[in-house]
Amino acid sequence: MTRWKDNRKQYQREWRAKNPNYYKEFWQKNLEHNRERARINATRWVKNNPEKARQVRQKCYYKDIDKSRELLRKRFHILRKNLMKLLGCAKCNHCHISDYEILHFDHINGGGSKEIKLRGNTSMYYYYLRNPELAKKTLQVLCANCNAKKRHTNQEIFKKDVNSR
Repeated sequence: MTRWKDNRKQYQREWRAKNPNYYKEFWQKNLEHNRERARINATRWVKNNPEKARQVRQKCYYKDIDKSRELLRKRFHILRKNLMKLLGCAKCNHCHISDYEILHFDHINGGGSKEIKLRGNTSMYYYYLRNPELAKKTLQVLCANCNAKKRHTNQEIFKKDVNSR
């Protein structure tokens, strides 16, 4: 190496020894900004390249399908638990059963099946987690039996058209 490169490397070593936390603090300070910028760029790319984005998602999903399904299941259960916490209870509003597996989210004024068709279950959970006041006005937690009773008494059961078979 030439003499000036050796001097430069020596200077950099000495400077790093004097300022050991400089880069760590710099990256910590800019991490959130960089993360937000990366999220915005990724969202923009997905919007501009929907077909490629779909292919990438499919490739990642089918690469290890069992792992992907397990992650989706875990995410779904986390969303459910967070929404139950948001509503302030993890038990049935009528009979006070607290068995997590049989608890359902019920739309107080009906219309839940239309919303699920419109948004899907997971998207509905995200929507209500982002709008907590609306969730408290619209949803309640019921067990499967109480939910079935409510649907029957309020005639919220949608019958399929007989001619459509």
